[in-house]
Amino acid sequence: MDNQTYFNQTSDWANFWIQANSDNHNIHYIETEYMSCYVFEYPFVMGKKFWYIPRGFSLKKPDVIKLLTNPSKNASGQNALTDEIFVNINLILEQVTAKAKLNPEIAFIKFEINEFLLKCIPVDDLNLKSLTKKLKDKTDLNLKLSNKKLQYLSTRLINLGEVQKLIGENRVISDVIEDFWNNNQKWFTANLDKRTRYGTRKALEYGWKISWAKSKENFEAFYSLHQDTSIRQKFGIHGREYLNTLFRLPFTKIVILRDKDENPQAAWLGIINQNSIIHLYGGNSQQSRENYGQYMLNLAAVYIGSENNCHTLDLGGTEEGKGFDMFKKGYKGQEWNFYGPFDIVLDKWSYNLYHIARAVKELTK
Repeated sequence: MDNQTYFNQTSDWANFWIQANSDNHNIHYIETEYMSCYVFEYPFVMGKKFWYIPRGFSLKKPDVIKLLTNPSKNASGQNALTDEIFVNINLILEQVTAKAKLNPEIAFIKFEINEFLLKCIPVDDLNLKSLTKKLKDKTDLNLKLSNKKLQYLSTRLINLGEVQKLIGENRVISDVIEDFWNNNQKWFTANLDKRTRYGTRKALEYGWKISWAKSKENFEAFYSLHQDTSIRQKFGIHGREYLNTLFRLPFTKIVILRDKDENPQAAWLGIINQNSIIHLYGGNSQQSRENYGQYMLNLAAVYIGSENNCHTLDLGGTEEGKGFDMFKKGYKGQEWNFYGPFDIVLDKWSYNLYHIARAVKELTK
C-alpha cells in the first residue's frame, strides 16, 4: 500500500459523503499531534445520533509511519512502540469523546482500528480480546467490543505494479481487453489462481461488450442490476440519489457488461483514490454468472487501474463464509484487516434499548 490511510478517511470521501446525505448527517475532523480522523455523524433512534470513525486512524508523522512499516526486531523496542501507538489512539479517542459529549444527542461512538497501526504488535497478540484490554487499560472511557459492524472488516489488495499498459491511445475497452490479457500473461499467471484464470478465459470467449462511459444509460443499468442483486441476495443498498451523486464524481469509475443483444447483465462501480482502484458496489444477472461475467468485471478493473497508473486493485470487502469470499481468494493478494468494531457508550439507556430490540428481532425471525 502506498498510503496507509484507507479511502474512508480521506477528504475526497468525506466531501462526497456530506454532499450525498441528508441534513440529519454531519461530519467532523479531529486531530492530535500524531493522528487524525474523520468522524461521520448518523441518525440513531429516539432522536439520538451516533458517531462513526471508519477504518481509523490516520498517522500524521512520517517518522512514525516509517517505524511501523519496518518495526524494530528488538522486543523492548516493539513494546515501547506498541505502548506509544495505544497512548496516541487513546488520546484521539478522548478528544473525540470530549467533543461528542458537548452534544447530548450523541448516544455512542463506533470505530475500527486500521491494521497498519498495529504492525508493531506480534501476530499472536493480534486478537480482539487483547486489543480491547489494551484500549480499556489506558483510558476510563466506557468502551466495549461491539457485535454490530457497519462494514466488512477485511479487504483484498492486488499489486498492479508490474502490469504492462497497452501502447497507444485509449480505444474502446471491448476492442483492447483481449490484447491486454495476452500481453500480461506473466502477471496474470502470478496473481490469479488456476480457477480464476480459467474463468477469465471463458469470459473472454463469451464476447462480452464492455462499456466504461460515465453516461446516464450506464448509471441506470448499474442501479437496476445492483438493486436486483440486493433483492436476490438479501442485502441492503444505498439510495438512488446517494449512488448517483457518487457516480457523477470525477474519481468514480463504471464497468457495464452487455450481452450480444446489448442487454446489461453485470455492473461494477468503484473509485480511484490514493493510487488504488477500489471496488465498491456491483450487480450480476443469472446470465452473467453462467458466462463468467464477474471475471470480466475484474479484468476490466485491472485494465482501468493500469490506464490510471494505480498501484493496487482493492477487491472490496471479504468475509469468511460469504459466497463472494472464495471468488475473491482466487486473486492472490494481501489481506488488509480492520479490528473491531468498538463502541464508546455515552447514553447507556438508548444504546442498551436499541441492542435489546435488535436481539428480540433476531429471535423472532
